[in-house]
Amino acid sequence: KADPFEGLAEETVAKIKQIEAQLKDLKNNGQLLFALPVLKNIINNTADEIDLKSVSKINIDTDFRILLPYFGNIEIPLSHLTKSIYILFYNHPEGINIKQLHLYKKELEQLYSKISYQADYDKMLQSIDDLTDLNSKAIYTHISRIKSAFYKLMDKQYADNYIISGDGFGSDVKRIPILKPKENEPEIYKDRPL
Repeated sequence: KADPFEGLAEETVAKIKQIEAQLKDLKNNGQLLFALPVLKNIINNTADEIDLKSVSKINIDTDFRILLPYFGNIEIPLSHLTKSIYILFYNHPEGINIKQLHLYKKELEQLYSKISYQADYDKMLQSIDDLTDLNSKAIYTHISRIKSAFYKLMDKQYADNYIISGDGFGSDVKRIPILKPKENEPEIYKDRPL
């Protein structure tokens, strides 16, 4: 089982353990049941106050590691092809229509060739061909893997800002929500490193 405190500062772990001890005291005193609604409200209100759009971002370093600075530079582990797809969407904050993925084939090939250790270039190109084929559903497998990787590392409420998703059920245009440019600020994305 994964360590729930992995990646947390010692001071943070100490505070959590202190809260845990106080909750046990409430339970032993018979007050936890009465305090739970208040505690849930405090946690929800505190979480709602976190403005990810103003404090968080995604960094992709020179080794193509996907890092989240706001979450202690946690790295999102993805296979090479899945990582290439994520970076493709990172490079297009306006979103990509899945039905037009073939239009991004060259860019995807360039990313995959930089990220992959694949020695067989023809095999790499075949993977990209399969992915961008209009009749293929392979892209959805990779989007699902990305979602799973984020969900393993953080609460769904926050992970949903970083996964590749559409604006509504069945939407063909997919994007990374936290990168979505605000209406009057599209130029903030001009300096993307990739």
